Amino acid sequence: MIANKLMLATLLFFVCTCMTYAQDDIFKYDMSLAMDRGDAKKALENAGFEIENDTRVSKKLRSFFVAGSIYSSISDPHDTDKSTELDFYDNRLMNTTLTVKSKDYIANTGYTNTFLSELTKIYGKHSAYEKVMSIKSWMWMAGNTKILLNSDSRKKTAKISFIYLPLYSKKYEDNVKVKLKGKPFDPVDDMILK
Repeated sequence: MIANKLMLATLLFFVCTCMTYAQDDIFKYDMSLAMDRGDAKKALENAGFEIENDTRVSKKLRSFFVAGSIYSSISDPHDTDKSTELDFYDNRLMNTTLTVKSKDYIANTGYTNTFLSELTKIYGKHSAYEKVMSIKSWMWMAGNTKILLNSDSRKKTAKISFIYLPLYSKKYEDNVKVKLKGKPFDPVDDMILK
C-alpha cells in the first residue's frame, strides 16, 4: 500500500514538473504567464523591446504590443511584419499573442506549417482542430496553459496565443458577476452570456 502511494506521488511529481516546464519554457526572457505587469515591462525593456500602445481596456484589463517575437521555443520568422500583444488582467499576464503577417499565401502556409510542427514537437498532438472558411485553428493544453495556433490564408496571418487559464476564467467569472449584478444567479443567463 505504501509502495503504491510512493509510486503515485513520484508519478505526479514528474507530470507536474513537465507541465510547469512547459509553461516556464515559453519566453526567451525572464518572463512567465501570471507575472506582474511592471515586471513584464522591465524584462522586455531590458531585452531591448519598445512598449507600444499601452492601453487600458477596462478597469482590470490592460494590454500593450512589442514589435517582434518573445518566445523561446517558436521560430522567429524573418522579413515579415510581426508583433506580440500582451494582455494583463488584474495586473497579471493573462495571455500573449504573436501575430505574423506574411507577404503572400505561400509564405503564410510555410510559417503555419513550421509553427504547427514546432508546437507538436513541444506539446504533442493537438487536442482540437477546426477549419472555418479560410481560418484553421489548432489547440493544445499544457497544465494551466492553453496554446492556440490560428492561420488565416485570406488575411495571410498566423497567430500563436498562450493563455493562462486561471486568470482567463477569473476574468470570465468577473464579467458574469458584473452582467448579473442585482439579479439572482440563473444558469440559463450564464449560458447566454458565453
